[in-house]
Amino acid sequence: MAEALARRYGLAAMSAGTVPASRVHPSVVKVMREKGIDLPERKPRALTADMINEAGLVVTMGCSVAAACPRPMLASMQKKLIDWDLDDPRGKSLDEVRRIREEIERRVKALARRRPRPSSAPRGLRRELLSAASEGRSVTYGSLMKQFGLSRGRRFSSALGDVDMAEHLKGAPGFAAIVVRKDTGYPGGGYFCDDELPPPLRRPRSRCTDPALSAEEMEHINAQRRLIWRYYGRKSPTT
Repeated sequence: MAEALARRYGLAAMSAGTVPASRVHPSVVKVMREKGIDLPERKPRALTADMINEAGLVVTMGCSVAAACPRPMLASMQKKLIDWDLDDPRGKSLDEVRRIREEIERRVKALARRRPRPSSAPRGLRRELLSAASEGRSVTYGSLMKQFGLSRGRRFSSALGDVDMAEHLKGAPGFAAIVVRKDTGYPGGGYFCDDELPPPLRRPRSRCTDPALSAEEMEHINAQRRLIWRYYGRKSPTT
């Protein structure tokens, strides 16, 4: 499902398994046909070291690759690995397989939006964000705009987006939750309209900059900040 959907959204993708099945599961064929994608002729492939070495990004689906992959292959994979932690469609009802399909499509679309493009980020912006993240602190929109001569709106959001895209393509969490508004200390500028947020937290565009946050939203922000600080705390600002 992931390979077919990735190709639909313009990504070069190849799927493979550590223990591939002999055929694509009939329920997967059925729910993908509902999307206008035919899979009956597809045959699952075994994962190889060459596939990993040639890939720019390796996405696992919640499987235990550590137990199934040879150590050298796993070492190569870890450098560019992200895990989506998805349920296995095998043995699930059609409605459950549809739910898995929709979740895969949502994540594939988010990856497609992050395809590399000429960066609009000024020199030093990533270093400043990395410095804040590695020190366990946040930075304000205003301080970044003043320091790097950015104007509010598209120029600023494009610069931040390019830095975040580059981080996510390496499997890192990005910086979104620690770039905050001075008046509230909360992320803004579209943070709560991102397709990657849990469904209950996604907002329509009309509410993207709403300063009122629910307890659930605050819990999510704080969890994301801890993740960012923990991840980048292992790195120096020059990394």
